[in-house]
Amino acid sequence: MADQGANSLEEALDIVMSTPNRLILNDMATLPWPAASSWMLDLADGCVSARKELASSLRDYHDQVLKRLWPAIEHFLETDLRFRAWQLATRGVAATVDGLHPGIRWRDGVVEVDGPLDADVDLAGRGLQLMPSLWTRPAFTAHWTQPTLVYPLGRFAWMAPTATKSHRDPLAAVLGTTRARVLRALADEHTTSGLARALGISLASASTHAAVLRDAGLVTSRRQGQSVRHTLTSLGAQWTSNDRPNTTKAVWPGAH
Repeated sequence: MADQGANSLEEALDIVMSTPNRLILNDMATLPWPAASSWMLDLADGCVSARKELASSLRDYHDQVLKRLWPAIEHFLETDLRFRAWQLATRGVAATVDGLHPGIRWRDGVVEVDGPLDADVDLAGRGLQLMPSLWTRPAFTAHWTQPTLVYPLGRFAWMAPTATKSHRDPLAAVLGTTRARVLRALADEHTTSGLARALGISLASASTHAAVLRDAGLVTSRRQGQSVRHTLTSLGAQWTSNDRPNTTKAVWPGAH
């Protein structure tokens, strides 16, 4: 609710406590239901006790839920940002935007976001900041100084056992477990049927995963007689090594 970042829980709670009433009212106006509860109305009116209750609830949620999960969540977010940076550099703005979520689309230089409001926002050269989130549906925050597109990650890999500190698989966090296995298997050339046998998956699944990885520039395919043979591109080989892209920037050029 505020155009600020926080480096700690205390800073975040301070921001919540000091958020201007107009911003709270603006956010409530975007809700698909009316702010009917007395507590929400008190919050919008700037009631100090309502603010304190909100801050206390946020602290309790952090301490009881987020605190133990945060290392894995942080890792997953950073992995996604690395992937988006790679995607932007190799595939371009349109592919990056189209790959965020089914409710977010690039159409002739315009970013379309599904939501409860019908509005046009001119970026006016300010650029567009992308913000991954574990919790929310797609949203565009226009009243911040920096226009920000919030997109849900959609795959809660941090909840899986592989997301623990000793068993993290960044490749699986980005691509999914099966697709990561396919990518690693293609360090050696395979036909589609050979890939399916090697991984114990269906022929249709092997073909689909290989096609997705090929579209991403990670796999190359060639027909040989009645078979299609797949292997890694140089970029795919880089992704299966320890030499990962290391940029974590989330701010990209203006999408207009």
